[in-house]
Amino acid sequence: MKSSISPIFDWLSITLLIGVGALLVGVGCLAVVAWANAGSRNLALATATLFAAVVLLVVQIPFELRSKSNTELFSAEFTIDHLKPQVRQWSYPETVRWRISLEIGASDALAKINPNAFKGDGQKLTQDMTVRSLATYLFAEQFDWQLREVSVRGRSMGTTTTIEPLSKPAECSTVTSAQIETMLTEAGNTFASGPLNRQQICLPPASSLNVRDSSILITNPFVRIAFVVEPSTTAMFVKPGTGGLEAPSLPDGSPQFETRAHSVRVTTEYAWVRAQHRDIDRYQRWAERVVTGAQRWFEG
Repeated sequence: MKSSISPIFDWLSITLLIGVGALLVGVGCLAVVAWANAGSRNLALATATLFAAVVLLVVQIPFELRSKSNTELFSAEFTIDHLKPQVRQWSYPETVRWRISLEIGASDALAKINPNAFKGDGQKLTQDMTVRSLATYLFAEQFDWQLREVSVRGRSMGTTTTIEPLSKPAECSTVTSAQIETMLTEAGNTFASGPLNRQQICLPPASSLNVRDSSILITNPFVRIAFVVEPSTTAMFVKPGTGGLEAPSLPDGSPQFETRAHSVRVTTEYAWVRAQHRDIDRYQRWAERVVTGAQRWFEG
């Protein structure tokens, strides 16, 4: 199911429309006054100069203020073990540090609360885990929109990487783990309860984060990042990693394993009205880091 994404609303665009409209009305009124006083060459010349400047401004606005949109696509694969029961990626990328423990923790928490959830709709279960994993990724790796990463390579210890948050409290829109749990619950996500390794994250100023049944949206006056999970069309009912040679069954004859791969479509849209803002580069770097990091989170 595809989510409909509404355009970015910004008060600055309303301000621009009002300003251009008022400017055109003002020039029109002055032109009438100049016409009524056609005997003054200076007044006519000044009005013509003003009219030319207004035309130049109006013509340049659509050229200088343009929105930009990028779309990326990657996959999120999960396997349900109906016997255990558990849902997880069968083989996790070595480059992701936090993912395996957090996802298995969320799955085990569900197994304790409602083990029958693993007997239901496998597509919804794996889609819910994908959305939950996206939220987990933000808390694990994108906990501050301004990060500094420093790598130190030693002869004995190898390469050590430290990540330092740089944002001050005034530069943050805070989203808490409790808010994420509430949004997951309201979206009907099966994995609303589960561990997150931080209590809160810092998004850019005036940002909002919304979790829906198949998407996560991060929106601020500069950019919107929309993660939309597209449902899988096929499922595999053999044991992963066996080349299809092992297909164990439950006592009732149904398959023990069910693997589904969902597509995650990420659309990054920059607001046209702030296309030439002095801070736009900072937001672009942040958005690009969030998107590339999400792809690495799932695919390595």
